[in-house]
Amino acid sequence: MVKAGETVLAIPYRYQNNVLQAVMQGSESLIPKYQHQGRQDKFPGGRVEASDTSLRSAFARESEEELWLRLKDGVELAPVHEYIDRRERKIFIPIHIDDFEGEMRTVVIIDNSSILHPPYWIDFTPAVIQTKLYRTHQPGGWAFYNKYKR
Repeated sequence: MVKAGETVLAIPYRYQNNVLQAVMQGSESLIPKYQHQGRQDKFPGGRVEASDTSLRSAFARESEEELWLRLKDGVELAPVHEYIDRRERKIFIPIHIDDFEGEMRTVVIIDNSSILHPPYWIDFTPAVIQTKLYRTHQPGGWAFYNKYKR
């Protein structure tokens, strides 16, 4: 069961030449008190809304909003990691790219609070987790890497 205000994070992945790759996206805050942080590379996703009836509905909505990818019917979601950060639960959900339909977003999105750069594929390594992935996403990044690395 998920509650409004919790965060659902997608980790679309694939293997390219036997190398684990994941989708990340850069974001920049438009809120003045957070602008000092600059660009942050994270997993796509966001807060569960009151209208979301399940983990799946929140995940599907966030995937369509941020990635422009639609979750295929019947795909089971299996969170790889959950943790509490500043009293907020974050749920990390890896899902193979073949479990989506559509073409991944290639344009910048600007909303009321942030600039979302286009999502991109990256070879997912310990160095990426330590140096590129935003700190609040690192615990989920390590759990994903340890479970899916070859």
